[in-house]
Amino acid sequence: MEKLKLSNNIIIVKFLLREVFNSVFNSVLLKSKTNKVIFLILLALTYIAYIYINITQFNTFNKNFDNNIAKQLISSYINVTIITSLIIYLFIDVTFNLSSKSLFMLKSLPFSLKEINLSKSIFKLALSIILFELIIIITIPLFTLTNMNLIQFLSLFIIIHIIMLDCFLILEFLIQNILLKYLSNMFGYGLYISFIISSSAYYFVFFRFKIDLWVYYSSYGINSLLILCFIIFFMILLIMISILFKWFGDDRSFINLKYFNTKIKLTNGIFNIILLALLRQKRLVYMLSLVITATVLCFIYFDWFKSLQLLYFLYPITFVAGLFYADSISGVSRMFTLYRVSTNQEFLCLVICQTLLLLPMTLLFGITKLSISFILIGFALITLTIILGFIFPAFESAINESTSSILTLFILVLISLLFSKTHYLILSIAILLGVEYLCIFKERRHT
Repeated sequence: MEKLKLSNNIIIVKFLLREVFNSVFNSVLLKSKTNKVIFLILLALTYIAYIYINITQFNTFNKNFDNNIAKQLISSYINVTIITSLIIYLFIDVTFNLSSKSLFMLKSLPFSLKEINLSKSIFKLALSIILFELIIIITIPLFTLTNMNLIQFLSLFIIIHIIMLDCFLILEFLIQNILLKYLSNMFGYGLYISFIISSSAYYFVFFRFKIDLWVYYSSYGINSLLILCFIIFFMILLIMISILFKWFGDDRSFINLKYFNTKIKLTNGIFNIILLALLRQKRLVYMLSLVITATVLCFIYFDWFKSLQLLYFLYPITFVAGLFYADSISGVSRMFTLYRVSTNQEFLCLVICQTLLLLPMTLLFGITKLSISFILIGFALITLTIILGFIFPAFESAINESTSSILTLFILVLISLLFSKTHYLILSIAILLGVEYLCIFKERRHT
């Protein structure tokens, strides 16, 4: 019976892989199994080679390094790994959503709801590991700063992966046994996310420094510290696995409405249609709730002026709603040509709506007297999200949402490098607006 359950889980995970990575698997290069195997082998070899290259640098950088500072750095790596793992889980949990068609097919198959739920968790774990490894690739050169030998480095490398698994399983347990049972609505989910982010922020800003100082002055050596961390986090992993397998419940997922019950009608006028397409998204409410929560916490810990400054910094987060503009308007945009709504008219109204969303930032700019570059970056962000929403439509694949979010983050980091150069920021916005117009033009021709 256990083998049957295991085989069922494998089948469901394969189904999820095909549904989520549909656009990737159907590409010309990865259609055949041979090409897929070759691609995965090359990817694994590249990853191993990258790790090996960084390991060889230890002999260069780790000489004459104070052991106490090395212990403090190890403690910092572990603390940052905890925060990063929590953020990755929340990101995957928020952005990974099966389409209504896939959800219907999955629940129509002859599998138990517990098997479906377990398989979905395994799949979310796989996505989390992929994203975690991408972050490791970026940050692993920092490991060469510590006074560690090869064995110690490999031990720390294993420990941070165990920590990521611990954080995933703990949050999955909270969702399965508390959130879905007692707070299974939008308010409860928003409250849960706000609590996790607030706790993570408090841990990152205050508590982790106390841990780092304790580790710095402790009598433990590097080996003892690594062994202690391994035992603690590995025991947590075993406990969480046993708890989850015992208390894992049935799948309670259902088709969620992404938008508020506000119908978009052509009789409303093109401007109102576009504005509603941006504002009627439930994710916009989620993001606003998070920003407001962070602002209120800042007001409690500091003062109102610093909280307004934080609001000025964080408000652009709400612009990720642009990722779903193409999805929100897809049902009515095909009628634009019939009603003689030109591409230029749609583009102009969209730019005006983007500008309206920036009005709160403009008011905050007048109060805080901070750099106007944040407003320019905010406009670039909402334009970028709308573009990626057209390129990776959320209604085609569940992974498109995650892909768009990750690309938005990386491109935004690149744009932020131009913070002190306003003329380059304006040039970047002009280029993005040109790409946005091209996306609307191509979408109109496609429909």
